[in-house]
Amino acid sequence: MIGQRALKRTQSCDWTASRQQLTAAPTEYPVSLQQVKDQIRLSGCEQDALLTDLIPGATELVEKYLGRKLITQQWRAFWDFSTVSGYRWAETIEERYSGGPGLFRKYIIPGVPLQSVESISINERDDSNTVVATSQYRVDSIDQDLNGRVVLTENGGVWPSNPRNILAVQIDYTAGYGEATDVPSAIRRGLLMVVDWMFNNAGGCGGGSAIEDSAAAAVLGSYRMRKV
Repeated sequence: MIGQRALKRTQSCDWTASRQQLTAAPTEYPVSLQQVKDQIRLSGCEQDALLTDLIPGATELVEKYLGRKLITQQWRAFWDFSTVSGYRWAETIEERYSGGPGLFRKYIIPGVPLQSVESISINERDDSNTVVATSQYRVDSIDQDLNGRVVLTENGGVWPSNPRNILAVQIDYTAGYGEATDVPSAIRRGLLMVVDWMFNNAGGCGGGSAIEDSAAAAVLGSYRMRKV
């Protein structure tokens, strides 16, 4: 199983998550050892251990470059709550929840492509956790090339009213294309090119060079998420 990552900081602006935590890691990688060996044209087993070690790092590089999750994985995203007047995402965003500052009518899910939202809950000031009923919100995951979103329903959907200020909103979601065979072939081909480059350029420059110097960028480019 791919190692679980620690809680990490992400960009905190507008309605994007302030932090994320991997809760269920992928159980496989988008490419197999044999596929890597075919790419590099190796027939023996002498380099199997090294190649096996390169696949996780190359997968992470490609995921970060694309801004996408490849194999099915589960995450928990958090949003802070703020009642500070003038705080840039508490008072100035049109989609802010009209019942009070600090919570929004819309939350952008960081993982692309979004498969599903398992639950939404609010961490209260007394440290209790209140699960939001599914009737209170809708999930938009229709487009694999856009971030999914959670939106309060038009017919009176409301968030619980007593959230704590840190890590107040908690959304558990599943992202990724599915199994290895579900990952677009162009992405898998680009990943193989990165592993090939890493194997043949041991001690080379950092991750950016692995993507660019392997020529994988040209293959992966159409799948790269871009900020608008």
